[in-house]
Amino acid sequence: MIGGASAGGSFSGLSSYLGRDKKDREHLERIEWIEQRNLIYAENLEQAAREMDLVARGNERVEKPVYHLSISWSRDEHPTKEQMVAVADRTLKDLKLSEHQAVIVAHADEPYAHMHIMVNRVHPETGKVWSNSHDWRRIEASLRQQERDFGFKETPGHLHQLDGQQAPDRSASLSKGAYKAAVREGKIPFQQLVREVAREDFQRATDWADLTDRLARNGLRLETRHRGLVVTDGHEYAKSSSIDRDASRGKLEQRFCQRYRDYVEGRVPGGYERTREPTRGMSGSPHEPDDAENTVRRHAPARAWDDVDALHREFQAYQRSLELKRKRAKLLDDDERIQRALRGEMTPKQRHLLERDQKSIQAKLKTMPQRLDLTGQEQRLAKAFTRLRAAGRGAQMQRVLGKGGVQALAKLAASLMKHSFGQRGQGFER
Repeated sequence: MIGGASAGGSFSGLSSYLGRDKKDREHLERIEWIEQRNLIYAENLEQAAREMDLVARGNERVEKPVYHLSISWSRDEHPTKEQMVAVADRTLKDLKLSEHQAVIVAHADEPYAHMHIMVNRVHPETGKVWSNSHDWRRIEASLRQQERDFGFKETPGHLHQLDGQQAPDRSASLSKGAYKAAVREGKIPFQQLVREVAREDFQRATDWADLTDRLARNGLRLETRHRGLVVTDGHEYAKSSSIDRDASRGKLEQRFCQRYRDYVEGRVPGGYERTREPTRGMSGSPHEPDDAENTVRRHAPARAWDDVDALHREFQAYQRSLELKRKRAKLLDDDERIQRALRGEMTPKQRHLLERDQKSIQAKLKTMPQRLDLTGQEQRLAKAFTRLRAAGRGAQMQRVLGKGGVQALAKLAASLMKHSFGQRGQGFER
């Protein structure tokens, strides 16, 4: 089994990712089954994310309350649901997360069995935050032992090995991206091709110049990428550290007794390293608008820009009202679900937690306006947009509002027009 983990700040973002189909596999039913742990009233992924978010907000110091854990099996293994659930629960227990809120989601959109676990790092009762320090090592230790206990294929980890296991050579395996590309495109990964033709060059090179010449004979070259090095043919890239375990930038610099940056700057005047230049317009002057924009502003009436800016401010206020309305609707829905849950049977501790969440929701609702005049805002926006578009201010609106803003207003105007005048397609009065 292979495990992976990461921490984040959005329960809704992760639940949305786990629940939606991938673009290239919409014909596949992605979710196979879902299990919940320590949740009280949530009935689906979205509600689970909101319930977790309510608990996480009780601790104002935590910045990343979301913990995303994934576990996958080999292609030739077909674990049952009971086995997958047992592995998930055992892993959570080994990580000391068994008392935390969690949702287990099994996906069926890959040629291998795998599942995701969304966990709330904030404990639902104590409010303390679980530490994910050295979590990858702990995950590997748990999975290695479970492989033997359940009889799954043993996969020696880089960070933890059982008796009789050896750590795998990192340079002998493909990255996740390279593996998926190979499966998708049905061709040999570039990383593997470079390893076959250039691994010996990395091992035998005596300095940077020698390595550069050796790679050039095979149509390859080195380039800097972030803090490391990549090998490229001008189209595809592979990390140098994936070619050989001693081919990372740091190890090569230590072996050649010279920093790669110093070598490049000594060989090519000016070097590869680029410094970020100030933002420039089409005219080339830093921090100044483009000449094209200056020309438009000089020849357009000042009032036209004022009208567009006023439309922009009104549109921003409308978007804030929409977001406020959505938040209020979600809070009311959560409040209703908590009320229904409180009418059922539960432990005193669960009732206390629900009542605490309900008080938090009701306090937030009191700070929100009870009524929002969205209809009036929509009518004003539609009339102003239609008038400015008829006056030939489309380019100015797109410059200020952006393409997405103009499309949203056009859709809003068309919707109101259809609602007010039926199918006649009549416009607003000017």
